[in-house]
Amino acid sequence: MKKHQISHFFFIVLFLIFGLEVVAQNKTKVSFLNQSKNKAAQSTIEKSVTKLLNNFNSGFLEAETEPDFTDVAISLEGKFAIKRLWQTQAFRCTELELKVNLLELPTGKGYEIRDIPLSLTLDDGSIQKELGVFVFNLKGEIEDLYFGLGTQATKVTNGEDVTDLRLRKLILDFAENFRTSYNRKDILFLQKVFSDNALIITGKVIQEKPSKDMMGLAPARVELIRQTKAQYMKRLRDVFKASRYIKVEFDSLEVVRHPALPHIYGVNLVQNYATPNYSDRGYLFLLIDFRDENSPIIHVRAWQPSKETSGDSVLKLSDFPVED
Repeated sequence: MKKHQISHFFFIVLFLIFGLEVVAQNKTKVSFLNQSKNKAAQSTIEKSVTKLLNNFNSGFLEAETEPDFTDVAISLEGKFAIKRLWQTQAFRCTELELKVNLLELPTGKGYEIRDIPLSLTLDDGSIQKELGVFVFNLKGEIEDLYFGLGTQATKVTNGEDVTDLRLRKLILDFAENFRTSYNRKDILFLQKVFSDNALIITGKVIQEKPSKDMMGLAPARVELIRQTKAQYMKRLRDVFKASRYIKVEFDSLEVVRHPALPHIYGVNLVQNYATPNYSDRGYLFLLIDFRDENSPIIHVRAWQPSKETSGDSVLKLSDFPVED
């Protein structure tokens, strides 16, 4: 055999050996640690999530433009949500076996499984780890997938006025879905969750150009803008259109219930925000109305710079008068 033929032969052999190994390692099996009363739905969920995760894995490796939903029990809403998330950044699950609990939703209208490890490859080649949360209806169909906040954020969700575990779980689920709506550029979801009269304060960190006499970078300047819902939605559409990806992360979630209005909650958290051309870190305050637990409404969204750029106190529920 000629030299280049021998090299080609060994390449094929290596591909068959290691390529098949990679494919084998890319198979994920999902099983449950607990048993649901709705055994039919549980069986459907187990099969569908296993199938979908493996479709993610193969689609990721083959650079597919959208995930494959073949043999997956999923609603139209679920397909839409996952497609939007995938179009922003494809992902996969590298675990061989996942043993999880099937949890009832706080609303009692479905199920969820949490802490599904997902890996995303960013533009610079680095790996971003996320914990996926799958949401299902009572038939076991997938209705949503969003990125969870993780164990750390869950532990600090402890406002003294919020001792009801069901309510804390409801608020956490909403915060996770709200965060992921930016990642998947879901303008329809954001349009729905903001009150028509919402108070919205956005901010931008501007790095000043250093003068000739200065060494290194000049101090950052923060620009705060008060916007109406219509103005904010227009700005978001422009940002979503101009940015290949939006990366939003929440941390240090704290929740307090209004002393007189039990359906009103103040949520404080730390937000990390990044697009290909801009990034910042700051405090975010949300005033959320859970009167309708299936459709919470945000009345206030106020951003503040982090302590590195401002010494101001962090906004909280008592800073905003609320009328029922």
